[in-house]
Amino acid sequence: MAYQPRRFECYWEASLHHVAVDDTTRSYLYGIASLAFLPIPLRWIFGSPYRFITTGFLPDSLSRPARFGVNDRQSAELRGRYDLRCPGQSIMRVPDSASSHWNIVLRDTRRRISDGRSIV
Repeated sequence: MAYQPRRFECYWEASLHHVAVDDTTRSYLYGIASLAFLPIPLRWIFGSPYRFITTGFLPDSLSRPARFGVNDRQSAELRGRYDLRCPGQSIMRVPDSASSHWNIVLRDTRRRISDGRSIV
């Protein structure tokens, strides 16, 4: 079966209406967003920025019930866009010779998708 770009997006949008966030789910999501599964030094260093960026990507239907805060979410979205733009600009400045192996993987992946074969 060929890849259909909007298929997952339609599934995701339809599924968001059925999501219910209780206290157990909220603490689970907060733990993931805070990197609580990492050892303490890494959690302290990366947890807060990761939670900040993750909050910016959550749709309103998840951020409100999860109580991540709408105002925090809006500022996180803007900050996340900026924070992700910096590495993106760095990657664009890498010489083609240094990134050629990624181009090989990308071509192979696109060929597999167009042939209807498994990517993995």
